[in-house]
Amino acid sequence: FLRSCDNAKNPQAVLTHLAKVEDDGQSCVFSDISDRLPDEAKQFLAAMEPEDQTSHSQAASKARSSAYAAMQHWIMEQRAWLFPRDSRCHCLVHGRQCATYPQPPGTMSRLCINTAGNTCWSWSSVGKCERDGHTSEKPFGIWLAERRALGERGDEDMFFQECTRNFPTHDKIRVPLQSSH
Repeated sequence: FLRSCDNAKNPQAVLTHLAKVEDDGQSCVFSDISDRLPDEAKQFLAAMEPEDQTSHSQAASKARSSAYAAMQHWIMEQRAWLFPRDSRCHCLVHGRQCATYPQPPGTMSRLCINTAGNTCWSWSSVGKCERDGHTSEKPFGIWLAERRALGERGDEDMFFQECTRNFPTHDKIRVPLQSSH
């Protein structure tokens, strides 16, 4: 792999170990997907965060869903400048800013595949069924817009996405990415 990303410490440790052992430290491991956004975008999204993150009332849940939908819409609309080819992000393997979207040698004949497993707690039967009102909607929106941006400019050919069977794949992934993948 050229790059990987996970916000949990144990997966980061495994990915960092693999990068160091399997390819002599050439691969990059990034932490939170939102780290790759420009500072201005992070600030704007922070201002859009729903105020009530804990209440399980129907009104609070609806307000969270609306806030995350607005975030996802903004991220998707701004995708061209949010995910530039020359962006850099802190790498856990190298301890410095590395290319977020490295171009492998021989890019004319390569196949670029993204594999992901977004947080699905809110869509699972074990979770609180918060669905669109869960905090995981923000990183999901970033992931989705990044897929579309990279697909539109020809930097990504396909992706595999893992989530619980209750996740509405058609509406949340297939439809938004049908023009890019």
